[in-house]
Amino acid sequence: MTGDPPARPAPPSPPGRPHPARLRLILAAAGAALMFLAALFPTWIEGVTSLDPDGGSGAVEWLLPLPFAAAALLLGALAHHSH
Repeated sequence: MTGDPPARPAPPSPPGRPHPARLRLILAAAGAALMFLAALFPTWIEGVTSLDPDGGSGAVEWLLPLPFAAAALLLGALAHHSH
């Protein structure tokens, strides 16, 4: 019979460390929450911190979710590649 051997299940995470899938879920949820905040309250940073990094345009609030989305995509690609 030819082909790849059957895939082995991933080893369990060490105690006290979140499973990689849970980490991806947390990052995705954080990105979604920041997008939700930016959509509903485009100037929430100004309201929370009394700083005005973007002159009230809301641009910084829309940039905040990008690192979370990029990290979730990267971790997802790495997890897919490791299978």
